[in-house]
Amino acid sequence: QQLQDAREEAELTLLQLHQVQEELEHIFLEHRKSQEQITALEAQLSQASTEADQLREAAASSSHSINELEQSQQQLQDAREEAELTLLQLHQVQEELEYQFLEHRKASQECDGLQQQLAALRAEMGYYFLLSQADPCLDQSRIPQLKGLMRDTLIRR
Repeated sequence: QQLQDAREEAELTLLQLHQVQEELEHIFLEHRKSQEQITALEAQLSQASTEADQLREAAASSSHSINELEQSQQQLQDAREEAELTLLQLHQVQEELEYQFLEHRKASQECDGLQQQLAALRAEMGYYFLLSQADPCLDQSRIPQLKGLMRDTLIRR
């Protein structure tokens, strides 16, 4: 009977041992599976971290590019404003140049007219001088009156 009990107990212990071994094997497989998942998750985490770093670098680069673009746009705006101011100044200079040109032409025409009057007056004076030299009977007191008459005639022209 004791032997029988010992055998039953041994079988029961053996059965329990098999169950424990199966349980241990199951736990081992679950542990291995968990380790593989941990390894895969660590790889994903590393990749995500790398991608995050790349995104941060891209964001920083984009921010830098945006700053450069804004600076370029400001420089372009400044250049446009300066060009508009320069164009306005150019128009003012052109208007002043045109005004000065017209004034010069007017002065030149007046000068030409005065030179013609002067030449005519000199010719008339020369004519009266020759007359007075040629005709001693010419009343010398009338020469200034004749000169004034000639001058008035030239001015009216």
